[in-house]
Amino acid sequence: MKETRTINLNGLVYHIDYDAHHILHDYLQDIELRLPQDDRQEVMNDIEARIAELFQKALFAKNAQVVNLEMVNSVKSQIGDPSEFGPNRRPKVKVDKSQNTGCSRILRIVLNVILLVLALPMKRVHAPGKCNHEMTGKLKKHSVDADENNDGDEMHIVPRWAGLKDFQIEKDNEKIKT
Repeated sequence: MKETRTINLNGLVYHIDYDAHHILHDYLQDIELRLPQDDRQEVMNDIEARIAELFQKALFAKNAQVVNLEMVNSVKSQIGDPSEFGPNRRPKVKVDKSQNTGCSRILRIVLNVILLVLALPMKRVHAPGKCNHEMTGKLKKHSVDADENNDGDEMHIVPRWAGLKDFQIEKDNEKIKT
């Protein structure tokens, strides 16, 4: 089973194979970029009309309903090579393929893995009460506990950041002295 697309050529609807559509699209785009700007649309309309006529004949001759790659290649050979329509007016872009090592693809894969890992739910390493008590004590020392040292008047400061408050006060005192 092949995927098909529906296209409109010269006001007529055609069903075309997916691969044939890409070849035809690239072919027409290449011709269009070679035509002078002033009469580009008129010439493209004429070319599309001729292609529609050739597709009609091919579909009728083969008693088919879908334009395939063979028909597109036949039409291309009858219309001619795009280079016959003029010089390439497309801007030249140099791509250094030696430096393209697929880094963007690798980066995308790594990013997806990281996002997947971050989306996983956290898992307990130890059963409750079976942890290293020394480490648990250190963690509690640096954790925020709403009941400790909060008298309601002063904003609660996490102990590990309290040293920064003292540092800022010392810097302010130095500025005042100078």
